[in-house]
Amino acid sequence: MVNTKSISILELKKLMAIKYNRIGEILKGRGSTQTWLAKKIGISPPVMNKICLNKLQPNLERLFKIAEILDVHPCELLGDGKEESKK
Repeated sequence: MVNTKSISILELKKLMAIKYNRIGEILKGRGSTQTWLAKKIGISPPVMNKICLNKLQPNLERLFKIAEILDVHPCELLGDGKEESKK
C-alpha cells in the first residue's frame, strides 16, 4: 500500500499540474479494464474512459484513490507529456 502522507512538496506540485496521465496504459499493461476501475472508485465507465484517454484528468482525491487501488505511487500515474505529442 502506498503511504500518501510521504509525498513531498515537489511531488504534490507535479500532481496538481497534471496534464497527462498513464492510467489507461497501466490498466492495459495489467490486463485490467476501465470498467473494473470505474466500479472500484465509484464513477461511471464513460467518465473513466475520458480519464484513460486524457480528455479529463482526475482530481487529487481520485488520483490518490486510483493509486491505492493499483498499488502504485501517485506520481507513477502521471506522464511527462511526451506521450501527448505521439497522438
